[in-house]
Amino acid sequence: MPKSRLALILIAAALLLTIQLYAPPTNGLWMQVAFDTGHVLAFGVIALCIFASLSKQLSPLSRAGKALLICMVLGALSEAAQIPIARDASWHDLMSDWFGAAAFIGIAVVVSASPAFTRTQITAILVLALGVLSWALWPLARTSLAYLERYRQLPQLVHFDSTLSDVFIRRQFASISRVPLQEGTAIQVQLLDGAWPGITFHNLWPDWRDYSTLVLQVAVDGTTPFDLNVRVHDQSHQAGEQNYSDRFNRQFRLTPGTHVLRINLDDVKTAPRDREMALAQVEGIILFGRQQDAGRVFRVQDLRLEP
Repeated sequence: MPKSRLALILIAAALLLTIQLYAPPTNGLWMQVAFDTGHVLAFGVIALCIFASLSKQLSPLSRAGKALLICMVLGALSEAAQIPIARDASWHDLMSDWFGAAAFIGIAVVVSASPAFTRTQITAILVLALGVLSWALWPLARTSLAYLERYRQLPQLVHFDSTLSDVFIRRQFASISRVPLQEGTAIQVQLLDGAWPGITFHNLWPDWRDYSTLVLQVAVDGTTPFDLNVRVHDQSHQAGEQNYSDRFNRQFRLTPGTHVLRINLDDVKTAPRDREMALAQVEGIILFGRQQDAGRVFRVQDLRLEP
């Protein structure tokens, strides 16, 4: 076997082994999205190595077909191998592997056999390949833009006017939507039937040390009081057992109407029973009700820090 072919096979094997052994990050949304995007690029390079290592006596299209088939099998085996070691096999990762391989192979075919294609065919292949890569890379680009906006909007923690803030919002047994205000936009939350329904603002700007107060403006619909629970936790709590006594918890009884809730960050800092909360590593805020609150509606109109 020629040394160049052996080198390509070893590079492909090393990348595949890295995907298998490198544990995905658990802290930091950007790192998690970047890791997922890495599947696309890694399998793209693996596909190129396999394509280049196949016999040049085969036509470029035949080499492309074989390389893609090999990558599809490797991708499936890679995901299946994660099940016994308590890693999450993912259809999304598998599709990312396949799409990354297909995109890179498409570009390789055009580069290696451009005289065999018409200009229209070359354009079609390149547009398709670049479209697949754009689809695969968009989550990382969107998350990066959201992180940039997160910094620029300080001391506001979430900018509800921008759909980029969706990156930092999760719901649990709740439906959420944007509603216009006279000035700005609010996030409307309708609680559904389930345990602790509400909304999570995660991966917020983590360093709260230069501020003294967390401010929430919440409007409550209905005719009866609503008990809104506010939870604040840091990265250490999120990565641990998430015990109730290891975070800030406070319940506010809110009558129908608009309320401004002010929480002293000293209270947040000293809330964990056995330690101080790391105000340089705050991870998120959760606003939630109880299962019997299903059907209640509230709107988060502002979420910010004050000096």
